[in-house]
Amino acid sequence: MTTYTQFNTALAALSPTGVVRAYTAPPASLNTADLPAAWVSLPSGTEPPLTFQHIGGWHEMRLNYYVAIEPVPQNTQLANYAAALEMMDAVSDAINAASPLTICEGPVTYTVRVGIVPVAGVDFWAVIAEVSGSG
Repeated sequence: MTTYTQFNTALAALSPTGVVRAYTAPPASLNTADLPAAWVSLPSGTEPPLTFQHIGGWHEMRLNYYVAIEPVPQNTQLANYAAALEMMDAVSDAINAASPLTICEGPVTYTVRVGIVPVAGVDFWAVIAEVSGSG
């Protein structure tokens, strides 16, 4: 059975093309020289009953994988738009390239979107992958 720690560690180890710096936990601040920068959130999960008489079992885990691209205040919308599209592909490729059973024991699903992520009071253009896995 995959633990929450294993799930978190496996996703933090992803290395999408173009990521300059990967953090193992959310960064306290970001330097533009380190962008794009990636990190994972703490996971959450659901523990459904394995049988009618046993609690827990084949649990469902979720977390967000973030890649900060550029600070919003730099006002380079067209460049950030293009970089976000490129990073969406890179994140998707990195998740798809993970060896079977690397992320967790069961199937992995994810959604990828672009959003704004605040870090140390600064908003960043970011790619956000919401990753779910079971087992």
